[in-house]
Amino acid sequence: MIGMVVLHGARLLEKVLPPPLLRLALYPVAAVLALPDLLTARASRKQASQCPPPLGHQKSWRFGALVRGQLSRFPSNWPDRLGQPHWRRRFQIHGDWLQQAMRSGQPVILVSGHFGPFHMAGYFLRAMGYPAATYVRDAARAKLPSRRAKERLSQVANLPTHFSAADPLREVFHFLKQGNILRMAFDLPVGKTIEVPCANTTLTFATGSIRMAAALNAILIPYVIYESSPWNFVLHLGKPVPRELVAANKDPAPAATHVLAECWEVFRHSPDQAQPILLAAFPPASAAAPSHQ
Repeated sequence: MIGMVVLHGARLLEKVLPPPLLRLALYPVAAVLALPDLLTARASRKQASQCPPPLGHQKSWRFGALVRGQLSRFPSNWPDRLGQPHWRRRFQIHGDWLQQAMRSGQPVILVSGHFGPFHMAGYFLRAMGYPAATYVRDAARAKLPSRRAKERLSQVANLPTHFSAADPLREVFHFLKQGNILRMAFDLPVGKTIEVPCANTTLTFATGSIRMAAALNAILIPYVIYESSPWNFVLHLGKPVPRELVAANKDPAPAATHVLAECWEVFRHSPDQAQPILLAAFPPASAAAPSHQ
């Protein structure tokens, strides 16, 4: 019920206020929504303390950062309007790897960690006309009325907006074989995982995206979405994983190392946008294996 109230209230305000005033009007709502996050901020701070610099020095557990994080979610309440000029100019893509991949007609998998407005990437892509779906961990959460309403508003050509482990794998493969885009996360401990060296420690990397790319001969592109300034979003595309690193029955470690390296520069420059899920993928310092990179 709260989600639906926020959805319709935010959509009504967006119709009558320009983005700067809209953000100001929504600030108190974002502050209230951030209060539950504040209760778990101690855990986030502890997670950050065990991460490699500069992530280990980030302040995303502070209340101001939590409110900004909630504010970054609000544009997902009007996904059907994000293609309008006054919103479209707030979205940028750095790198042309996605356009090149789409022209090839091959399946495309985008892989990233939970960083910045990670939830916005699907809406961002669909607002720009890309047929993108997201592979989610929590199928029940994806069925919440407010989430389903937003997904319906952002559909492209009646294509599905998300898949989960509850869906038959053949449906996911069919979607990708049609030349569409699937977003996946590497920092969720789902399925098979490996430890990837990273800045004198390791990161627990879920290899599902690599294995799926190998099975479908798909193009695997690392990406990071971040907020460059209030409600200005950048989708950074890294270099696709070399095809020789994505093959059936091949060690996934080199491909995972490539993905993390392509994402790390953005992580390093905007550490305050690291989300708790990403921070939790780093083991405690006492348990981390030293990196030889």
